Amino acid sequence: MTDVPEILAAIGLLLDIDSLLACITVCRQWSAVFSPCIWHNFDITRKLWRHVLDPPGISKPGEADNYIERQERLTALMKKHNQHIRHLTVKDKMVLIAALEAPLTGLHSLTLELEIWELDADDEESDVNKSNTWISMMLAAIAETSPLECLVPESAFAEDTEGNRATLDWTRACWLVVVMNSALRRLTYGGYSSLRYVNSLATQSPVEDGTEGGSPAARVMEDSKIPVLTSVSESFLVDILSRLSRLRHLELGMNADSFIFQNLATLLPNLDSFVHVDRAFIHAGAVQLASPHQALRILDFQQVSMTASQLRAIVVAFPVLHRLAITQARSRIYDVNYDKYNILTSSTSFQAEDVLEHSSLTSLSIRHQPHINFLRSRTRFPRITGIDRSVPIKNAYELRQLLWAFPALESFDSEYELGERVPLRADEIVHEDREYHIRSLNINTSSFSTCDLDSCIAQMPFLVLLEISGGFLDGRMLTELARTCVYLVYARFDLQEECSQELNALFVGCSELRECLGKGHMILAEDIMNGPEWTCSGLDKLDMKVGGVPRLSVEQMYVLDKMAERPPETDVEREVV
Repeated sequence: MTDVPEILAAIGLLLDIDSLLACITVCRQWSAVFSPCIWHNFDITRKLWRHVLDPPGISKPGEADNYIERQERLTALMKKHNQHIRHLTVKDKMVLIAALEAPLTGLHSLTLELEIWELDADDEESDVNKSNTWISMMLAAIAETSPLECLVPESAFAEDTEGNRATLDWTRACWLVVVMNSALRRLTYGGYSSLRYVNSLATQSPVEDGTEGGSPAARVMEDSKIPVLTSVSESFLVDILSRLSRLRHLELGMNADSFIFQNLATLLPNLDSFVHVDRAFIHAGAVQLASPHQALRILDFQQVSMTASQLRAIVVAFPVLHRLAITQARSRIYDVNYDKYNILTSSTSFQAEDVLEHSSLTSLSIRHQPHINFLRSRTRFPRITGIDRSVPIKNAYELRQLLWAFPALESFDSEYELGERVPLRADEIVHEDREYHIRSLNINTSSFSTCDLDSCIAQMPFLVLLEISGGFLDGRMLTELARTCVYLVYARFDLQEECSQELNALFVGCSELRECLGKGHMILAEDIMNGPEWTCSGLDKLDMKVGGVPRLSVEQMYVLDKMAERPPETDVEREVV
């Protein structure tokens, strides 16, 4: 054991707190090896650290001088173990003060999620005012020994609307911790003051249906103001990010996201993951002009309205992207009927040779976003096997385009769509004669148009589950289903017309069928008796009416009753039977 402390230490980084505490009690050697691992990830909100901060016998919250005692105790502990702390979560102002006083300079991951405490004018001895006074004095002391104004200039941040000086002090303190840790790999910041910016009228790229900027959509967008950073704020941000050469994940906000995103390839060429927290005002041209980012693998937009052109621009700008998450922005601006104004759902006249393919994307999450723009963008994602969140479609043309855009899709759910929009048309579809590997198809969209659905079914030979609500199937579709989908196990659909022979063919062709449910299912007894034998012997549930069943006359019923009492004896009786 004495020869492998490094191995034990490496194992310790993979253990949870309870396991580490158990290892420490084994022996002195294990205690020395595993104790630093406990400090590797510091989050004061966890039960362990609350116990360390307030051990038995020490004054508790509410007692006199408790705040100062706890602050000094926490600072002493951080000074003692600062060489072991690599991941720090700051949700308490005391932790931020201790991190500055320790000081912590070897962090790999920093999460800043401070809660805003307002000044308490009625009680100068409150913990809130004590912490505000403490950080103000600390910044003043730091300014005497280092160029604080150069590192974190006040002019780079927006002023508090209520003139709260403490808000600015805490913001600068957060950024000081960032400056002190140039080896950061991950930075998640939920700070106070945003970076200083000026309002600029929202510039809308040419509307994709060819209308001019005087359209109703453009006039609506002029109500929006895009935050544009001041030169001081930009210089501060560029300086900070230039220090973080090892940064791999960034989640910032503070009105800085748009500037960072449009300059991502030059500011952070090695970044692996970027979360766009602020509302994204993406201009397709700005993204296209930026040089491609050859390292970014995860991109998450938390507030965005994305057009087909902008999606294509992102595909070009981030060629090695693995995961893309898009959440629709919600506000009075974005609640506009986009179909009416053709901002998002207008048909883009991309030519066939304009087809793009993103071969590295494996995960796509669409939340509250008009997915139709993905289909109109003529962009393929051949490695995506599933789409996170349900996506509404209106007709078979959209289903075909979706299968073309995601050829490796294994499962697809379509849900009811709120609001109205222009559905995809036949002339907007990219036609491709190939088989798709989709196994589960669930369409639960109001007023789904099944026109030309049989041609889609013909390209899904591996379909196992089919559920269609809101539209009716016809005989052609059932015939294609029986011919192509021989592995079908579960089916739910409604019929509006008589399809007796087609239904019979379905039970003959789909030997694996276990359930066939829906409304309007009726089959004639003659088709059952004269047709081939059903192969789905394991059928468990069936919604079906059988019509045309032959009925016995009264005389025939009487004879059969008599025959039940004794077997037929004469040739006449046997002939009747």
